[in-house]
Amino acid sequence: MFNRIKEVLDEKGIPYYLLAIAMNKTEGTITSWCNNIHQPSAADFRRIADFLNVNQQDLIVDLPPDENNDLELMLTAHKQYLELQGSPYKGTKFRQDFVDFINAAIGRK
Repeated sequence: MFNRIKEVLDEKGIPYYLLAIAMNKTEGTITSWCNNIHQPSAADFRRIADFLNVNQQDLIVDLPPDENNDLELMLTAHKQYLELQGSPYKGTKFRQDFVDFINAAIGRK
């Protein structure tokens, strides 16, 4: 899930710092929300929507899954590795050959 806080602020011509004041948050917090580094809590989303006079749904973008998702390739490689080598762990860390095996499966060096 991503938010559209930045876009709505821009559309309405509202500077970040006014939202920061209204929310009693730092500009850094607002910036991290606007850049989708962090997401506001559900209560904060509600307060932002009220402040901007929009529906909460207008602040949220639900992107479809990436078609180039590596998950299936990684799961297949994981199963193959387990069949060939056994446990991918060395103590509490992954074995480097396991990491290399997975990266090769998804086309990373």
